[in-house]
Amino acid sequence: MKLPYLLPILGLVALSDGKKIKEFIESPSDGPDLSDYKLTATLPITSFPPPYAWPDYAPSLTIYLHAPQDWAFSNVSNTVPIAPVLDTGSNGLMLDALDLNITNATLAGYEPGYQYLSSSTRLYRGAWVPFRLEFADSSGEPVNVSAEVPVLIVNETLQCSGYDTKWKGDCPEENTSNHNLNPRGTQWWGIGFGREADGQSQGTPDKNALLNIKSINGVNVSASNSYRAGYSLRKDGVVIGLTEENTQDYTWMKLEMQKGFSKDPRDWRNVTGCVSVDGGTCRLSNILVDTGVTLSYLSTADKEVRLVPSNSTSRAKILAAGQNVLVRFGIEPGYAGIQYNFTTGSNSSWEPDEVRTKLVNYGREEKINTGVHFYQEWETLFDADGGYFGVNLNISTPHLDPSVIKLYVHRLVSVENYSLNIFQIQISEASSVRMSTTESSPIPHPAEVPPTIPYIDRLPVELVELICSWILVDKKAIIKPVDPLEFTQCSRTFARLSLTSKRYHQIANPYLYSEIRIGACDKTWLPRFLIFLWRRPDLRLLIKEVNISCLPKAFLIDPDIMGPILDEIASHFSLAPLPSWHPKDCSEGCNENREPCEHFKRLLVLLAFLTPNVNRWSMVPPHNFYFTELAEATWRTEDISKASPSDPRALMSLQHLWVPGAQPFPYSTDLSAQEAGLQLAGWLLPSLRTLRLRNAGLYRPLQRGVRLDSLKEIVIDFGLLTEGGLFTLVGACKVLESFHFYSRGNSPVFPNGFCGSSLRENFPFEFWPRHIVPAFSHLKGTLRTLAINRWDGARGGTERDITIHTDNEVLYALSPAWKGSAADRTMGSFKDFGVLETLKLDSTCLHHLRTGPRRDRRDLPEDHLTSRLPPSLRHLVLPGAPPQMIPALHALASSAASEFPSLRLVEATATERDIRQRETSWRKYSGPKVLRTGSSNFIKPDIWTSLEEKFAAAGVQLKHIDSGNTSCFARDVLEKAGLVGPESEEMYVDPQTFLTSVLFC
Repeated sequence: MKLPYLLPILGLVALSDGKKIKEFIESPSDGPDLSDYKLTATLPITSFPPPYAWPDYAPSLTIYLHAPQDWAFSNVSNTVPIAPVLDTGSNGLMLDALDLNITNATLAGYEPGYQYLSSSTRLYRGAWVPFRLEFADSSGEPVNVSAEVPVLIVNETLQCSGYDTKWKGDCPEENTSNHNLNPRGTQWWGIGFGREADGQSQGTPDKNALLNIKSINGVNVSASNSYRAGYSLRKDGVVIGLTEENTQDYTWMKLEMQKGFSKDPRDWRNVTGCVSVDGGTCRLSNILVDTGVTLSYLSTADKEVRLVPSNSTSRAKILAAGQNVLVRFGIEPGYAGIQYNFTTGSNSSWEPDEVRTKLVNYGREEKINTGVHFYQEWETLFDADGGYFGVNLNISTPHLDPSVIKLYVHRLVSVENYSLNIFQIQISEASSVRMSTTESSPIPHPAEVPPTIPYIDRLPVELVELICSWILVDKKAIIKPVDPLEFTQCSRTFARLSLTSKRYHQIANPYLYSEIRIGACDKTWLPRFLIFLWRRPDLRLLIKEVNISCLPKAFLIDPDIMGPILDEIASHFSLAPLPSWHPKDCSEGCNENREPCEHFKRLLVLLAFLTPNVNRWSMVPPHNFYFTELAEATWRTEDISKASPSDPRALMSLQHLWVPGAQPFPYSTDLSAQEAGLQLAGWLLPSLRTLRLRNAGLYRPLQRGVRLDSLKEIVIDFGLLTEGGLFTLVGACKVLESFHFYSRGNSPVFPNGFCGSSLRENFPFEFWPRHIVPAFSHLKGTLRTLAINRWDGARGGTERDITIHTDNEVLYALSPAWKGSAADRTMGSFKDFGVLETLKLDSTCLHHLRTGPRRDRRDLPEDHLTSRLPPSLRHLVLPGAPPQMIPALHALASSAASEFPSLRLVEATATERDIRQRETSWRKYSGPKVLRTGSSNFIKPDIWTSLEEKFAAAGVQLKHIDSGNTSCFARDVLEKAGLVGPESEEMYVDPQTFLTSVLFC
C-alpha cells in the first residue's frame, strides 16, 4: 500500500503562465510574529457517528443562542444548544426563522440578507439579526467563550440555477425552482474567507463568528493586546486566538487583500497555488479548502484530463478513475511547497468522493475546491489580523485505507498488503469467529458474543468506527434479510470483530443499538432481545430510535424458560404477571389467525419500558390494540399526581412519533371503527415534538389528562377527525406551530362509515368549518402553518339516497353534501393570528355556497378572503377555488401590498391547466351517473391573466395548483421527511390487492 503523505516529492513544478506570477503574492513565508499574543482557547468539536464524523464530514461546534433583548425574540430559546455544521466555503451563520420562533414581522425591522451557496445552487434569504453566541462542548457544558455576530435568520430558500452575482438576493423566475417559504432545519455556519465574489457579497468578516470573539474565560477580547484574531481547524477542535506556541510547524502563505466588498482590514482573498492532473502542467489556480462538501470541484483549462459522467448526477462530468491530482499551495518557481495529492478511484480516506470537473477556456479563472477530505491529513489556520494562511501535516495514526479491507460475504475480513509491520494484523487467525451459514446452525445476536478475542484490541479506533458504520449501512440496505436477525453474513462478521473486544464495546455499542428495527421476521428475535436488554441496563440507554415496519402475526415464546423472565421484567415495572405464557392458555387465542393477544401486547409494552431514552418511534400498529398499561405509566395526570416519583415511567424522552398506514382501506369487516385516539393514548406525552399519522382511523376526543406541552407539528393524513377529537387534540398543545390534516373519513372508501360499525352507534361526523378558528384560538402566538382538506372526507356515504336534480347537481359537484346550518358551514377569521404564515384550505372550508335554485348561487363577497386572512400571511393555497371566489381573489390582489405585506405566493386552480381534476361527489365509485363524469370549472384563462398581473403588481406570485392536489395538505410533509414515497394519482386500492400487501409486509 502506498503512503503518499510520507513520500518526499522531488523536482520542480512548472507554472502554466509564468508571466502572471508577480500578480500574486502568496508564497512560503516565515509567517507573522506572534510572540506578543497569549490569549487563546480551543473549542471542542461536537462528534457525530459515521458517516458524519469529522473529518469524513464537516465538523460542528455546539453553541447557545442569545437573541436581542426584545419581546419579539421571547420565544427564542437560550437554554437549548444547537450544533451547526462548520463550512469554510461560506461565511456567516444561517438559521431558520421557523426553528427559532421568529416571525417575518420581526425580521422586517432588520437588515435584509441573502447567501448563495454555489455547490448546492441554493439561495437563502432573510435578515441579519445580531446575536451573542455562547460556545459549549458536545454535552452542552459552556466553555467560557462567547462571540457577537449578525446571524442570517432565513425565512425563504430557493434553488437558483445559473446564478449571477449581479442578481444579489433575487433570482429570475425562469431560473427558480423549489421555492420554499417555510424552510426548516437550516443550521449552516460559514467560517470561510474570501467568499464574497462567489454569490456571498454579504459574507464579510463582520459575519464570521470565529473572527468576532467577545470574551475568553472572562477576558474582554477587544480590550486585550494579547489576542490575535484568527483560528485553526484541527481534528481535535477549533483553536481561536493565534499564538507562537499553537502555530508551530505551520507553513505560511501571505494573502492578498480582498477589494470591492468591505473596508474591513481582515478581508482577504483565497489562497493561490496550482493544480496538476495526471502529471500535466501545474496550472495557476485559486484554492478553496471547503469543509462543506465531500466532493471536489475543479475548473481547469487542461483539455487532456479524462472525464466520465458522474454516478450521482447526469449533468456533471468527473475525473475518470486512475488519475493523480496534485494541489500545490504557493507559486514561487522551484518551490515544491505544501502538496496535497490523491488518485481518483483509489478509495483512500483523503480522496474526495468524486472530482466534478468543468473545462474552461484559456485565460478564464481556474480553481479547485478540495472538499473536506483534505483534513484527513492536514490542518489549516487563518490569521485574519495579518493576512496569512497556514497548513500543517497532522496524521495522528497511520492510514488504514478502506481499499485494503476486503469484504467477503461468506468469509472473514482480511487486511492485506499493508506496508507497516505494526499494523499487519492477522485477522485470519480469528478462525474461531468464522460465521457458519444460517442453514447450518442458529446464529446469536452479535451483542451476545462473549469478549474472548483480546488481540482485537490492537485495531485502531478509526477502523472500529469504520466497521460500525458499515454494519449500519449494510443492515439498512437489506430488503429481504438472509436470516431472522436482519444481518447479512458480512455485517454479522463485522459485528463480531468489533464486539469481541472489551476495549471497543464503548465505541461499537452506540452504533449498533442507536436504532432498533423490527419486522415481520422477528417473531423469535424480539422476545430474546427484550430479555437481553433486561440483563444489560447499559444498552437500554443507547437506544434512540425504534422502527417497527411490520409486526409479526404472533411471537414465538418458550413458556417455561422465557415466560418467567418476561414476568420478572413486568414486575419490575409494576405490571401484573400474565397467568400463563403458553399459547393454549391464552384467553384471546394466541395464534396468527386472530387479533393480537395478551402475550403480543405485553411484549410491545415491555419494549417501551426497556427503551427509556428512545426519542423517535415509528410503528404500524396492530388492529384493536390499546396500550392501556402504557397509558397508565406515561401521561395520565390523575394517576401521576397520586403516584410516587419512584414509580416506573415509560417513553419519557419520546419526541417524534410516526404511525404509518394501519389500514387505509376497508379490508376487514370487524374493524369496529378503529379508535386511533385510544390506540395512541400511551404515546401522547408532554415531551412529544412531532406527531405524524397516516392511519385510516377515527379520532374521537382524547381522554382527560393528555398534555402535549412540547408538540410543534401535527400531521394527520387519511383520517376522520371529529369535533371533539379536534378540540381535545389541539387543545392539549401549547406551542403548536403547524397542523396538517387530510380527511378520508366519510369517503365512499369506507362504505356506511367504517363498515357496519355505524349501524350500532351514531355515525361520527367530522368537525365543521365553524369549529376551525375556535379550536386554534389559544395558539394565536405560535401557529405558523395550517393546512386542512375535508373534500374527500366530507362527502360521505350516509347521504347516498339524496335526489340529484338540475338545481343541485352542480352544487354537489362543487361542495360536499354537508348537513347543518349555514352557520355550521362558515369559517371564522384568522385576523388576530399574529404569526400565521401559511394557510392551505380546500373549498369545504372557504366556499360557503347555499343550496337552492341555480340562480341563487351568487358570487362570494369581495371581503370573503381579506376579512379572514391574517396580515402575517406569506403563502395561501386554495386548490379548486371555484369561480364564485374570483371577486374575493381580486380584492385580495388589490389589498395585498397594504394589508398583507408579507404575502409572496398564492396558489389556486386555473381550469385550462387542471390535469388531475378533482372528483365530483361520488364519481368513480357510486352515485348518480351525472356526477361520475362531470368536472368542476375554476378560473378561466382570461380571468387568470388579469389576476396574475394584479398580484404581480403587489409583489405576489399567482401559481396554478391542480384541483385534485390533496398531497399538499399532509402527504407532502411526510414525503419531505422521508417517511413515505411518492403516491400514485389514484387513491383507491382494491381491498383484495391491499390484503396481499399487508400479508407480505
